[in-house]
Amino acid sequence: MTNPRITVITPSYDQGAFIEETMCSILGQQYDNLEYIVIDGGSNDGSPETIRKYESKLTYWISEKDRGQTHAINKGLQRATGDILVWINSDDMLEPEALSRVARYFTNHPDVDVVHGQTILFGGVSQLIRGADPANLPFQYLSGMAFPQPSAFIRRSAMLAHYPMMDESLHYGMDFDLFSCLFLNGNFLSVPDVFSRYRLHPASKTVLTHERFAVDWQKVFCKVVASLGGNAKIENGLRELGMWMDSPDRYPTTKKLSEDFLMASFQHFLVFQINFYYRDLNVRRVKAIASFIQRNFPITYEKQHLRRLHLASRVPFARYLIPLVRKSSF
Repeated sequence: MTNPRITVITPSYDQGAFIEETMCSILGQQYDNLEYIVIDGGSNDGSPETIRKYESKLTYWISEKDRGQTHAINKGLQRATGDILVWINSDDMLEPEALSRVARYFTNHPDVDVVHGQTILFGGVSQLIRGADPANLPFQYLSGMAFPQPSAFIRRSAMLAHYPMMDESLHYGMDFDLFSCLFLNGNFLSVPDVFSRYRLHPASKTVLTHERFAVDWQKVFCKVVASLGGNAKIENGLRELGMWMDSPDRYPTTKKLSEDFLMASFQHFLVFQINFYYRDLNVRRVKAIASFIQRNFPITYEKQHLRRLHLASRVPFARYLIPLVRKSSF
């Protein structure tokens, strides 16, 4: 039996310090039906020379100026022919035999459109394993990125049917946008396997740009709410918090979700948001969101341990106090 063809896309720009390690983790998978595409944005740090060393093992690669990461991924998607898709950024890695394990999951679950597992966060003081919290699924699928993107694999036929190209106006929330659409139209499978390694370093988007992630996720969540027919309570809450964004865009959707489901997703969305602003030390936004959750969702307020953070945001010099409570919050 032939293994399903898996397309791995690596978008890259000036990641010469990491890209070879990334490529070797993918080319070393020993998976017999791999399609590997590398899209470099015209790097000036020696990355093209590194990529060229492996070009005999690549299905396609190019180095030319592009419009950013999302555009680079779309260029790869236009070339992709695999049954299964994933993109691995040029500072991340796949774990050994990840592709073989992913292929088995898709083969054994023909009705599943997305398989997502766990990742190892590395590059900081210690290594941590992170993945979706089963207690928060499936509600978090529409609240933000509930699982690590490098460990999320997509059935290409589902993407072609519902969302063939990613939204290039989103530079930080394009993955949440894509997976929201796929969840509204298909089935997700959460598995315990560690498929990838996610590198944290001073120049990584995850470390530098929390508030930009927050704004992109707001755009996506507003689109989710509108696509499901709207919800006055949620829309009013988002307006109160300055997060509501009107847009004519809608996701296609084949699912009917209850009001309770959407309300649970809203609460998880707010917790994601307060995390972003908390990490950016945006005291005003932390205080506003925490106060809103306390008034409207007191159980969530207590369950998510927001009290200490909320109190810290309300005292003088809160910007300097918040870091001191980080270890005891979230």
